[in-house]
Amino acid sequence: MGHGVVHEGEIARITHGAFQVARVRRKHVTLVAKSNILDSSVLWREVLAKIAPEYPDVTHDYLHVDNAAMQIVVNRASST
Repeated sequence: MGHGVVHEGEIARITHGAFQVARVRRKHVTLVAKSNILDSSVLWREVLAKIAPEYPDVTHDYLHVDNAAMQIVVNRASST
């Protein structure tokens, strides 16, 4: 894989891994990306949508990276 180049097969491999780990943990996968700016993020969402039905016992969602960063700060602040 070249610098900055993302291939669908690699995304699928990582996505399957995330769902497999989720099956033995919290049964949930969240894709954090920036699809309004990065074309590769759109591909991640498309691949996730294709693979998710193979794991009906695992829920999934999408979180914009800016919102994810805010949630980390807010949740960290509220837990201290």
